[in-house]
Amino acid sequence: MTIERALGTWASVVDADLHRNVAESIVPGVLLHYDLDDLMIAIAPRRISVVHSVSGNGSPVNEADFHRQLARVFQVDQALGFNGRVAYAAEPPSQLSAAK
Repeated sequence: MTIERALGTWASVVDADLHRNVAESIVPGVLLHYDLDDLMIAIAPRRISVVHSVSGNGSPVNEADFHRQLARVFQVDQALGFNGRVAYAAEPPSQLSAAK
């Protein structure tokens, strides 16, 4: 599964001083119980490639911030033996394969 130009977590929207391109309907309190990292954990052992992850304000997320945002996913994957299941890429897969 490849996810392109998507939020790493909805919590990043809450943490952003100013957000953009976010649905206007917010379910009060939902982030106390569920976020995108929960979905990533739930679909294990499927592999996930995240390309051009963005923050709540639409700016690109670097690899270090990506790993910080999804730390719980990586911790759960490690405990379950799914190391390397979630991958970060700064370029779309077509550009990655063309560069090789």
